[in-house]
Amino acid sequence: MKGDLTGDRPRSVALIGPGRAGTSVARALLASGWDVTSVAGSTPSSATATQFAAEVGATRAETPGEAARLADVVVIAVPDHAIAEVGSSLAAESGTGPMQAAYFGHLSGAVGSSALSALSDAGKSVFGFHPVLPFASRQVSPSVFESAPVAISGDSEGIELARTMAESIGASAFVVADEDRVLYHAACVLASNALVALEGVAFEVAKAAGISDPAAVLLPLVKATVSNLEEKVPGEALTGPVARGDVMTVESHISELDRISASAAEIYRVLSAEAADLAAGLDESARTKLIAALSRRAQGDAA
Repeated sequence: MKGDLTGDRPRSVALIGPGRAGTSVARALLASGWDVTSVAGSTPSSATATQFAAEVGATRAETPGEAARLADVVVIAVPDHAIAEVGSSLAAESGTGPMQAAYFGHLSGAVGSSALSALSDAGKSVFGFHPVLPFASRQVSPSVFESAPVAISGDSEGIELARTMAESIGASAFVVADEDRVLYHAACVLASNALVALEGVAFEVAKAAGISDPAAVLLPLVKATVSNLEEKVPGEALTGPVARGDVMTVESHISELDRISASAAEIYRVLSAEAADLAAGLDESARTKLIAALSRRAQGDAA
């Protein structure tokens, strides 16, 4: 029988996969009054699962099925490729004896709740719960979830529970349909992971310019840029030589970047072309000259 949120609200959680995202969500739920009753790792001997279970005062379950027998809600925090397999295993175990859990969710951004279809077929409510946050370690404070967006999906009962979970930790839930989750997650990767990669390139270029501490010089710029994006649409937040239509400066940048790093130069070309399309205050003549200069340089390199 699928979960019923009209009666006693589910308040106990089992965690399967105590990685960075899973432990962060579990700690936030614990801090907001939920009970983390059981923890299972990828293997029965998982040291991480043992350590986290001890930290939160939970039962160290030997298997995901054992963990699911001790909680109302199961949070599956395993790699994307393993979600369906874990779901199928749990569905098979649910037919072999009493299982307390009626709700099963995963933390993936790119995978839909349909990955848990075996559990849905077994009469369980399923949901996706993806906090739009970067979990750089397992020691993330529950306070980071306050006002954070969380992408949810699932059946009607699963979505209702996921929304309740998000609200209980101070987050804001929004629905992303299964068929849209890959593109949604790609947007998240571009906004976060690609930004980190880009800063890595920028730091190396700064070092080549003799800057001994690139972070001290560039991170205030990054923070101010993000602040601009909070107040303006991207085209209006854009500054710098492309926004000004300064072809000479752009060409000098590319020339120097080509000298020290072909990959950095190519990244600069691609992003400058995107910026030229985006720039709100750029007249068409300047935009055309910029795009032509960027294309001409790229073709010259390939020749």
